This record gives sequence, structure tokens and C-alpha cells, in this order.
Amino acid sequence: MITTVLWILSGLGLIVAVVTGALWIRLRKNNQRVEQELQEARIERLTDLEAVKTLSLTPLVEYYAADGLSGEAGVSYLIRADETTLLMDVGANEKKAHPSILISNMTSLGVSPGDLNGLVISHIHQDHVGGLREERGKSFSLSRGRVDLPPIPVWAPEPLSCSPYNPGARPQVVHHPVKIAKGLALTGPMPASLFLLGYLVEQALVVNVLGKGLVVVIGCGHPTLPVILNRVKAMLDAPIYAVIGGLHLPVHGGRMNLGPLNLQNLVGSDRMPWHSLGEEDVTKTLAVIQKESPALVALSPHDSSDWTMERFKQALGQRYRPMEVGRIIEI
Repeated sequence: MITTVLWILSGLGLIVAVVTGALWIRLRKNNQRVEQELQEARIERLTDLEAVKTLSLTPLVEYYAADGLSGEAGVSYLIRADETTLLMDVGANEKKAHPSILISNMTSLGVSPGDLNGLVISHIHQDHVGGLREERGKSFSLSRGRVDLPPIPVWAPEPLSCSPYNPGARPQVVHHPVKIAKGLALTGPMPASLFLLGYLVEQALVVNVLGKGLVVVIGCGHPTLPVILNRVKAMLDAPIYAVIGGLHLPVHGGRMNLGPLNLQNLVGSDRMPWHSLGEEDVTKTLAVIQKESPALVALSPHDSSDWTMERFKQALGQRYRPMEVGRIIEI
């Protein structure tokens, strides 16, 4: 009996060692790929991006929510820039429900899918495209029931299809920095490497606001803030006025836990688990922000911990804005 147990434990240990080794090899290759792609990227400046006079951002899906609204560990932001209304990402729909949290919050806030002029997908992860099934199928859905989207463009950093629940939109792949409307541009895909999820690309939204500068709206920030801001500065000649959204800093806690295991830290890091994200990463990110000196920073709680948000509040003071469903950020 003891011999059998030892054989089983040895077998399990061997399996764990083999899987860990394979993941380590893949991670190294992907990290090298990301570094090479960033070095070889040639970014042309956008010279025709006018400025908008007004800009507001309303979280429709976030981890925290105002009274009467619902939250989850996902992202969807309503962006109004002069006459243009965009939706950035569509949440996680963790309960696989219809109406989803996104649709319920839209209804409560008086927002209709018919109001939208376009939809931006930052990257194809479940908390941004409407669920794990959507992530695996390279599609997106606003809910697990019919949602009548008008035939609006859907800008994604890689090929994406509409789910049967919202078939009317028109997905298109963004290959490089591009203007999508007056004052609104996309960075194009930026590469990132994650321990469990592998190689991915993510894009950010940039809004040029008259008399202020560039507002950078980020889904998860997997490519890291220095990479994102370097891309923005390469494509546009204007100061960074605001940084809003996810920076993936689940330090001392996360929004997806399996017992004591912080899944967000494990899944969302470009390192092996024993070298996961820590306090020094928050310090480095804040140093990048302080160097750029934006007037406003709003950190998404969907992928950053309460500890991280408290550090941001302490470091940034009046420049920091909390993010929760229904709380409008006016620029």
C-alpha cells in the first residue's frame, strides 16, 4: 500500500514538473517574441486627429458599483466624446445571464445599444468579451440573449466574430494606430506574454481633448504601462492628461481567488508563479505615472487589489479618481 502511494505521488510530481517545465519554455519564448516585436515596431504618427471639446467616461461594468447597480470582475466603459458614443469592452457576464449585468446597468442608466456609434474590444479575454465561451470562440456578446446592436464597427486587435446574440455589428481588425472618429484613436495591437494564457495582443483607446491633452483608456494593461504610454507618445504629439482603466496589479489580493490562490496574479503575470507581481511592481508603475504627471488617474478595481488602489490614492492625492459602475468621470 505504501509503495503504491509513493508511486502515485512520484507520478504526480513528475507530471507537475513536466507541465511546469513546458510552461516555462513557452513563457521564455513568448517573452522573447514580445521583446522582438516591440523593438521592430515602426509607428507612424497620426497627424489628422482633431481634438474634442467634451469627454465623459461611465463604467457600465466594474468590480464596484454604485447603489442600485451591479458589479463584477469585468470591464465595460461608455465613452462620450462630442457627438461620438462608444462602448469599450462588454464585461464578463459571470452568471451567463440574460439580461447580463452590462445590459441591466445600461437600462438603469438610460443607455441603449442603439445609442452606440462603435464598439472597441481591448483584448480577447473573458472579462472583456462577455465570457469564457466567447474568449475561446474568438467572439463577443453583450448578453446571453438577443441584443439588437446596430451595424456599427467593432474594432478588435485580432480577428473577432459576433455571437448569435448580437449578430448585427461589423467586426474589423486593427493592425496599427488608427483614427476611428473625431478626437478618437486606437493604439493598435501591443504584445504581451502571460504565464498561463500565453501570448496575446491588447490595444488601448486614446482621446485628444481640447486644451488638455491625451486621455488613455486601458482595458487590462497586460503589455505594461510603459509600453502603452510609449506607443501613445510615438503616435501622437501631445501631453498625457489622464490614464484610466486597468493596469493589472492584483497585489495582496485579487478578484478571482481559489482558496488562498490569487488566480489573477497567477494568470496575469509574465513570470513564473514564484516570481509573481508584488509591491515593487506597484511602486514602478506609480513612478511611470509620476514621471508623466497626468492630471487624472483612475485605476480599475476589476484587476487591481484594494491594497494597490490605496497606494495609488496615497501617492496621487487629488489626481486620483475611484472607478465604479455609474460614477461618471468628466474630463
